Amino acid sequence: MKILYFSLVSWTWIKQRPQFICEMLTAQGFTLDFLYLKPIFKGKLTSLTSERLNVIGKRVLPFAMKMNFIERINRYYISLCLKHRQYDIIILTHPRQLEFIPLKLRNSLPIIYDCMDNLPFFYKGKYLETTKHQERLLCTEAQAVITSSDYIKQRLTYDYEITSSKITVIKNAVDSNFKNMPLTPLKLKSPNLAYIGTLSEWLDLQLLCRFASRHPEITIYLIGPQEKFSHPSLPSNLVIYGTVEHQLVKSCIANADVMLLPFITNELIRGVNPVKMYEYIAMNKFIVSAWWNELNEFHSNPMVAFYRDPDEFEQLVMRSLELSKSVPVPVINEFFIKSNCWENRIAEYEKVLCRAKEAEGANR
Repeated sequence: MKILYFSLVSWTWIKQRPQFICEMLTAQGFTLDFLYLKPIFKGKLTSLTSERLNVIGKRVLPFAMKMNFIERINRYYISLCLKHRQYDIIILTHPRQLEFIPLKLRNSLPIIYDCMDNLPFFYKGKYLETTKHQERLLCTEAQAVITSSDYIKQRLTYDYEITSSKITVIKNAVDSNFKNMPLTPLKLKSPNLAYIGTLSEWLDLQLLCRFASRHPEITIYLIGPQEKFSHPSLPSNLVIYGTVEHQLVKSCIANADVMLLPFITNELIRGVNPVKMYEYIAMNKFIVSAWWNELNEFHSNPMVAFYRDPDEFEQLVMRSLELSKSVPVPVINEFFIKSNCWENRIAEYEKVLCRAKEAEGANR
């Protein structure tokens, strides 16, 4: 079976759900084109060709959401690029992508919507409403919908009156190779706290600055790529570490004392099932996280502490730092990795693809 996976992120972006899913699908024998778009002059394009995986990066014109005629040009260009390609299934990861698919393919192939975020809430005002409208169309046209969280499934079901049986929740996971990755010593000051992930406007920078100012002896490391992240003046012990290769993520966690998920809990975050929570737990690290309902499955984990205000954040961090002194060497949680690895998730993902293909064939 040959799949077009139209990705919201580039292949070289911080490794997350799209890259893991595509690697797992090819390991299961699927042939896959991983397509992503990047505006002209914005970073490099990465192409990759192997026996079963073909990474295709395409340049498009910028400002498409603000100017309809640019969006139409981009749609026409990508549609031409896809026109003569042969697929069995198309997986889309953003509502806008539906209009980039040639009508011949849209009308003849099953389309899967893999919704890994509460996507409309990345935007505001008319862009939010436009994305909701596009998402409604995609949910209606798609043969099946996959969501990364229960919250997103509930929202799609309620907002668009989509039949619950059409939506399958397949949550995020941890790389099963995590336990075998080598550890590299890193020059991180101790005691320290660390967050690994995209640095964006959903990070509670005010909370972190408050804590850093009150505790100059503790260094906070923010590790990952920056996107819409403004930080004009930070305390000296709040360090923007930058992006690291996926192979170094384990080392970053191992060299940290306490891991953080310091998110501003809003409509976007309520739909998040964070990959990093799985990786933190896999390393048996103490974790201090903001609370939202999607994290309820981790509530009984003794390594995870949830805060609801800045004072509680401070108390839990100080307690977790003290507890971390009794666990000086990272111990891999192999049982957790085995139960929550991408191989387990992809088995469910494959079932959705096969059911969609069978249903499409039956409808012809």
